[in-house]
Amino acid sequence: MARQTGEALKMLLRRPLRSALIASGVGVALGALIIAEAVAENGRMQTIREIGRMGANVIIVSAQQSRARGGRGRTGSEVTTLNIRDAASIAASTPGVVSTSVEYRGSAPVKFGALARQASASGVEASYGSLRSAPMLRGHFFNESDALSAQRVAVLGAQLARDLLGEDDPVGETLWIRGIPFRIVGVLPPRGTGVDAFDEDGVVFIPIRTAQRRLFQVDYVQRVFVRIDEAVTTLNQAASAIASVVAARHHLPNDQIGTQRADFRVETQGRLLDIRSTSARRLRAFEIGAAVLLIGAGSGGTLALQNLTVRERLSEVGTRRALGASRREIFLQFLAESVTASVLGGAIGSVSGFLVVKTVGWRFPLDAGIVAFIVCVSCCVCAACVPTWRSARLQPAVILRVS
Repeated sequence: MARQTGEALKMLLRRPLRSALIASGVGVALGALIIAEAVAENGRMQTIREIGRMGANVIIVSAQQSRARGGRGRTGSEVTTLNIRDAASIAASTPGVVSTSVEYRGSAPVKFGALARQASASGVEASYGSLRSAPMLRGHFFNESDALSAQRVAVLGAQLARDLLGEDDPVGETLWIRGIPFRIVGVLPPRGTGVDAFDEDGVVFIPIRTAQRRLFQVDYVQRVFVRIDEAVTTLNQAASAIASVVAARHHLPNDQIGTQRADFRVETQGRLLDIRSTSARRLRAFEIGAAVLLIGAGSGGTLALQNLTVRERLSEVGTRRALGASRREIFLQFLAESVTASVLGGAIGSVSGFLVVKTVGWRFPLDAGIVAFIVCVSCCVCAACVPTWRSARLQPAVILRVS
């Protein structure tokens, strides 16, 4: 085997350009396949992280425009029918509720020292931190006493803290929001975009009553987050019970829950996860299609180049056959050359693909890389066998006459 490999390397070095083209066809296909696989795997892991960040057992009640008048939506920028009392009724009337938190979010200018920027200010309850499993990078989330007494305290998202204060510890400093001073009590770690489509890294969190009275002058909220104990009830059962509670408070008949006449909607993480999973499946389908095209292109290129190589070496094949070489020996010689070129190209492509993935910081399973290497190299080797086998089956006299 070592002798055949050595001879194959010598033959490949005699035609460096063509050998490089064969190897690069395999390498490019395999490298691109590894990168595409890493993109799909990264998307899947991001979905899992986002669901874990929010908590799969969280139900979201959101205000929405109702079509209660003549089938047309109400005018006005926001729906004002969802409030803190709805959240209290949900907690009191729904089995399995662990905690709830309301939210009102709006844009506001924030300033620290000489630095100022526009940011999202989110008014939430003290339970928001534990409900969303939000660990703290510095300090702490504001407590129930701060929330009930509408204290001017703030918790910063990671990116907002970096933009305004750099790497300094902001806990205890004063942040101005719409000209009102707030004492910074904590900073969240980087969390990114959650499943509710908001980027929490650029948000400043303040007590809901402070946001309603001092910043936005409203008495309603936009969302209610409800964490459910799935040992007591299922998410679907809890969602139905919550919808009934809110519908009763909003004087909405049960048969109109979930229709366009409702001024709220209830969403479980299961539904949001289905949306993410659908996107992941589409990405996976794209990845499979790209893999097929890449492997097909690599195999086709190998087939064409190997066919050209065999045609150029027909006189060599005919001479060796006339001197007594068997079909098997001819076939194995060309097979060794194609295997050597494909393995070298596959190795270079694999290393290049893994370096790109490593540089970007994506996760890629090693077993998937091994499978991709075997499949890609095998397809290219099989493609190279076709012209080799055809030439080996010809009679020596026919080969010499053709050549």
